[in-house]
Amino acid sequence: MRKIVVRSIVAVLVLAAIAVAGLMISVRFVESRIADFVGPIGKIERIHVGFSSVVLEGVTLDGEDDWPADNALKAARIVVHPDWRALIAKRNVYDSVRVEDFVLTAVRRGNGQIDALPSLRKRAQQRSEEARARGETEKRETRIGKLEFADGRIDYYDAVVSKKPPHHIPIGNVNATIAPLHFPLDDARTDIRITGNPTTKISTGKLNVEGWIALASRNADVNIALSQVDVALFSPYLRRDSPLAFNGGRLDMRMRSRVDNQKLNASGQLVLHDLKLRDEGLAALPKKAALAMLEDNKGRAIFDFTMTGTLKSPQFKLDDDISTRVAGGLASALGISVENMAGGLGSAVEGIGGALSNLFAQ
Repeated sequence: MRKIVVRSIVAVLVLAAIAVAGLMISVRFVESRIADFVGPIGKIERIHVGFSSVVLEGVTLDGEDDWPADNALKAARIVVHPDWRALIAKRNVYDSVRVEDFVLTAVRRGNGQIDALPSLRKRAQQRSEEARARGETEKRETRIGKLEFADGRIDYYDAVVSKKPPHHIPIGNVNATIAPLHFPLDDARTDIRITGNPTTKISTGKLNVEGWIALASRNADVNIALSQVDVALFSPYLRRDSPLAFNGGRLDMRMRSRVDNQKLNASGQLVLHDLKLRDEGLAALPKKAALAMLEDNKGRAIFDFTMTGTLKSPQFKLDDDISTRVAGGLASALGISVENMAGGLGSAVEGIGGALSNLFAQ
């Protein structure tokens, strides 16, 4: 009996030693992988590796020389729950990744392209070239069961509507869940949920995004809702090549965008509440009169719209009834562009969703 007990204890100790050795190997692998991943484009203040998780603290990733913010990403903590066996087999499989207390910057360039995490993208290209130079042709697979962003901020800059400086839309209290993710990209659906508060000094609005995107084909079905947003945040999108300016007002918008085989089918409603034009003396009286005709007895100007066509060339129109045509004509006379607002918001959400989805693509 004593021999059996001794053998059992020895067996347990051997297994424990093997487990500890395996963990140490995995720890070194993860630490070297992270160091190689970040390289010269940022820094990580601390790395804690445990049996079930890897915690990165003080994470910073650089932008570019013309980047409108100090960094492309800052995060107080990133908590990763990896599949250790997959990592040793050179497959990046994670049950979950959670980014906490973060600031992410996304930029819409003058050509309309969304840019986020540029240094990470360039680092990934550099590592791919280095791998090809070593004769490595197989890309490392990455799977993430659930990617979460908690208690952060997104700073969105749009150089299409305002070049110098690009128009800035800060979105606070951002929480997002994106699941699942697979790289190289396949056409599986990735569910997306994003909430946040577009904020100015005088107002806090609400943003809610829910739906799914197939990242490879860009097929999608996404619902976007804005409510109680200070009109100043989106004022550049409401202008139709005019110096139109507002001194006050709020904006609500809802839009459902469906994409199938690069074809867009979107519909929505824009509501402007209690708009106040900037005082321009006598010259402003016709605009103020037109604005008064746009609004109902609750001080709302309501526009229902649709967008169809291809992603590269969407066709916009207001719902074709007499009241909407009259309202649309008055809006055009004022210089209000519902089309710019709908297209600009769609591009912003697509860019933010893409930036969040591709954060761990490499």
